[in-house]
Amino acid sequence: LVIDMNSVFGGHGIQSGGVAFINSTMQEELGYEDDPDVAYDDWMEWTVDGHPEWNRFYVENSREMLWDWLTGLGVRFDRIRASHGNSVPRFHMTHRRGLNLTRPIFLEALRYSNIDFRWNAVADHLTKDGDRVVGVEGLDYRTGSRFALRGETVILATGGFQSNIDMVKANWRSDLPAPGSVYSMSGHNSRGSGHSMAEEAGAALVNLDRQYNGYTIVPDMLGLDEARGYYGGNARSIWVNSAGERFVTEGGIDRYVFEAVMREQPEGHWAIYDGDDKDGFRLNGPHFVSADAIDHEKIQRLAVENPDITHKADTLADLAALMGVASDALEATVARYTSLVENGESTDIDGLPPEGTPPVFTIDAPPYYATKLYPMANKSAGGVSIDMQTRALDDAGNPVRGLYAAGEITGSAGMNGLNGLDGMFTGPSILTGRVAGQAAAAELAELSGWQPVEFTRREADWD
Repeated sequence: LVIDMNSVFGGHGIQSGGVAFINSTMQEELGYEDDPDVAYDDWMEWTVDGHPEWNRFYVENSREMLWDWLTGLGVRFDRIRASHGNSVPRFHMTHRRGLNLTRPIFLEALRYSNIDFRWNAVADHLTKDGDRVVGVEGLDYRTGSRFALRGETVILATGGFQSNIDMVKANWRSDLPAPGSVYSMSGHNSRGSGHSMAEEAGAALVNLDRQYNGYTIVPDMLGLDEARGYYGGNARSIWVNSAGERFVTEGGIDRYVFEAVMREQPEGHWAIYDGDDKDGFRLNGPHFVSADAIDHEKIQRLAVENPDITHKADTLADLAALMGVASDALEATVARYTSLVENGESTDIDGLPPEGTPPVFTIDAPPYYATKLYPMANKSAGGVSIDMQTRALDDAGNPVRGLYAAGEITGSAGMNGLNGLDGMFTGPSILTGRVAGQAAAAELAELSGWQPVEFTRREADWD
């Protein structure tokens, strides 16, 4: 029985960008030579302290337990993208993001008579009999009534907590300044509900400060949720701080830019661009489908020409006044940057590794624009402590009997360490989910002699 607080399948996985695979048939067809040992070395170096056992298990089993299984269910990946921390392209993507990743899995589950779903029901308490978890209690959103369900095993797969801004701030990295405003780009139900249930039942929470967050978010301009935002920005802009000065190479590698932004501007920074480049502004997020993301007229109306999001002025001095920064500083910053471009000099900011080509456009065509970009809460890289069987562990490292955890509630089993990898949030969610199912079934067989019963597989030509 799958209990889901949503009314449709997929959860946060609908927003997934893709999955990391090693030695997929697509890699082979495209001529990419990959190897588990190479992938392991790549990932351990990039993540700094990614969980060694889980990363080793992933690289050695991604072909059989992920690629073969998913494609066997009808998932079709249509492209591979190179990404940070990988010496070989491994980030496999599906058309329309996570929708066409999660839908085939759900449709396959519907074929089986021994699998049921209970929608619009939120579990909020784990029931225990002595030291063993034996079920859940919760609220049915449709009826407003409480429910109690009993099961020999419980698997928590409730996601992360990055839509719980208070929890995000309370567990912010101690080595970085605390942010002011933070907007969520995580799943709507990623609010840490499973974390509190697990902790109440005796499970340990680890590394909650390991959060894969961002720095280019604009507040919700659709009036849907003031705590949420959207990816926003202009690749043809420079970023300035509250003093009106550039402080980071705008196209640098995420892990370095995030730290630089948070140390310099935890309250948010400004993207500066001119009238020639205003069409370069982009928006993305769960309420912007592919067509919206390239609808320039819509983006201009919602973000660039929206005074709640972007300041606009005919002169840099007037723009600086709207921003609340010193006009001479902003004018000097833009003049200095434009002169570097015109003289063919590097526009990198010293001390940060760049990525790709540094900015080479000028800012000299009024009107001028300033869009404020804020810190973003995105994915959880810490959570419920688990072992290699996904059993939830207490503070002493002992299993909490009857309780398993899989997916983002475990912080992807710690595989991402201090620095996240593309495809290594959804991929570990599927992998740990499969391990949890297998481990729970094995426990049932060992404890009570339980064996799989006969069931029917509904044959249907699903469209």
